[in-house]
Amino acid sequence: MSEKKMSSSRKHHLKSVMLQIAKDLLEAEAIEVVEEKKRYMNENCPALDLPGSLGELQEMCKTIHHQLDKVDEERYDLAGKVGKCDKEIDDLRIKVDLYDLVIDFTDSFLSIYARPR
Repeated sequence: MSEKKMSSSRKHHLKSVMLQIAKDLLEAEAIEVVEEKKRYMNENCPALDLPGSLGELQEMCKTIHHQLDKVDEERYDLAGKVGKCDKEIDDLRIKVDLYDLVIDFTDSFLSIYARPR
């Protein structure tokens, strides 16, 4: 026997139900993401405690800028060290490639000219 086919209206109804369920799931997921972000911020980022007077606020800004300068200096120094190490690695890689080339050339030279006659 041939299988019964669904009517067009039934297919349309099922498709609309599936789309509605998917829409509800996406909305719930978006709400969950927002709540997770809020929870993370509350756990890891304490509320900002701003001083009351202008002088205290300026002093806090100076302290923050000083800390930023230290971090920038460390970052610059580390970037220099990384660059130096990368250059050393490249130099060693070139030396190894050159050594391999010399060995290959020597082997091929010996195989050609060192044959017993």
